[in-house]
Amino acid sequence: MPSIVRIGLLVQALLLFVAIVSAVITPEIKTSGLEFQQLREVKGHWDGAEYNPDVDAYNGKKHQLMKTLGEHFGKFGTLSGDITAVMGRPDEIKKKLDHLPVQGRFFVYKWRGNHDYLWFKIGSPKNMVVESDWVTMADIPPEIQQAGQEYQKLRQIKGHFDGGSWDDDVDSPQGKKRQVMDTLGSYFGQNDTLINNVVQTMGEADVNCDSVGGFVTSDYEGCSVGGAGAYLVYKWRGFHDYLWFKRSAETPSKVVESDWFYAWE
Repeated sequence: MPSIVRIGLLVQALLLFVAIVSAVITPEIKTSGLEFQQLREVKGHWDGAEYNPDVDAYNGKKHQLMKTLGEHFGKFGTLSGDITAVMGRPDEIKKKLDHLPVQGRFFVYKWRGNHDYLWFKIGSPKNMVVESDWVTMADIPPEIQQAGQEYQKLRQIKGHFDGGSWDDDVDSPQGKKRQVMDTLGSYFGQNDTLINNVVQTMGEADVNCDSVGGFVTSDYEGCSVGGAGAYLVYKWRGFHDYLWFKRSAETPSKVVESDWFYAWE
């Protein structure tokens, strides 16, 4: 038998073994699944109802159950049927998540509406989990969320570098916009920050680029609005000076590096 065929059979056998091992569902996991399915029927603050600590609170019952289930079923090779058997049908099945540049098949289970949710990327044709993670704002400190709100207001103001009049708040190196962007860049520039947390806090990037390091415009080669480039670019003073976040090549849902580009003019 040719060696390449033997290798292929070994890989298939290994995948089957992984799937069998990952499919072990303990009584505790079954119980967690039943409790989760009961709580997902309860409407909380993010579903338009009154605040309910069981479903809305960080580390509340629903959050804890979903973390337990996410850790168990998020392992590579878990069968999608095992997830649905315990957790029920996903709230949504998407072809693409906003913070990931790749398409696929994603099972989405909501914790707090669309504000925070758990996802599983399902591969084909084996219907196995390839990757899993959270989209959540829960761990972002209030002061960072507030800085994000200030930035989103200030980015609407046209200053000198956007064709408007000089405005200290947005144009000055000591201005409010520069300060809040510094705060956000320092916080989100840490390794393993979720891209989605950047976008939910700061809004969509002005452009996404394949590379940075010079003047950028929306029609610059390798850049596009809402694209899937490796770099998320946020303007300070037009594209004269900007803040960028680089996606991880291995895990595109996370930030691997961040820095400023300055024109020094």
